Amino acid sequence: MLQFLQRMAETLVTKDPAAVYTATEGLITHLRGLGLAMTADSLIDNRRHMLSSVNLHPRWTPAELGATARLFAIVPWELKKDRQGYLAKFPGLLAALAAAGQPLSAYRDVY
Repeated sequence: MLQFLQRMAETLVTKDPAAVYTATEGLITHLRGLGLAMTADSLIDNRRHMLSSVNLHPRWTPAELGATARLFAIVPWELKKDRQGYLAKFPGLLAALAAAGQPLSAYRDVY
C-alpha cells in the first residue's frame, strides 16, 4: 500500500492522469495475480477517488466500472434499495453507464 501511495503522490504532481494510471497499474495487476482481487479493486477505487479529488479523473475506465460493479455486489441491502441514489454518489458513474448503454452489472467480470 505504501508503494501504491508513493507512486500516486509522485505522479499526481504531473497533473497527468495517464501517468498516474501507468505508475499504479503494475501493482494492481500484481495483486490480482496473487489472488488478492479485492485489494486490487480497492486500489482501483482509491486511485479513482484520488484523481477525482484533484479534478483529474478523465473518465470511467472499464477496470473502474468492474471494481465498482463488484463493490456493489457486496454493498448492504439497505443501500441497494435506492440503487440510483447510491450510484449517483459516484461522480460521473451514471453518465458513463448511460454513454456505454450498459448497466453496472455488465462490468462485474471486467478487470
